[in-house]
Amino acid sequence: MIRTENSHHLLMTTPLGVLLLTADEDGTAIAGLSLRDEHSPWPETLPLADGGHPMVLDAAAEQIARYLRDPGAPLDIPVSVPTGTSAEERRVWESLTRLPARHAIGVSRLATRVGLPRRTVESALDRVPVPLLQPRHRVLGAGGLVLPRSERHRGSLTRRLQEHERIPSLP
Repeated sequence: MIRTENSHHLLMTTPLGVLLLTADEDGTAIAGLSLRDEHSPWPETLPLADGGHPMVLDAAAEQIARYLRDPGAPLDIPVSVPTGTSAEERRVWESLTRLPARHAIGVSRLATRVGLPRRTVESALDRVPVPLLQPRHRVLGAGGLVLPRSERHRGSLTRRLQEHERIPSLP
């Protein structure tokens, strides 16, 4: 368990790699999730926590562990919405939480479903703060994957989640 100045963190070793879960300032929701790899290294040292940590981190870790054993397991963890998030981004992110595990949807179909232009949906997908809990890995483009710009490399969290769920290609 690690805590920095304004937020709480939990490191979790998983088959996907080491995940960093971040709770919001109030400790009531998950504000971020990232995978440690050579393309997105964390600082070598973070200040150690000086005591308790938000219960939301324990609940998230339990549910994520269950999901990693069974990709169909539900994930019901509160997610913090960053300041400055648009109504359109919220609409896209909320729609992601209703996508069933192990199934893919095309970006165009998702755009139609939420009533937004494709580019707006793609932009919202690029800014998903908690990718496992807002499963953008279930959204595919014509070429197969839709990845945020920051994850356009092998071994990304999005790719690992797609592999874990065995997300099929779109017909």
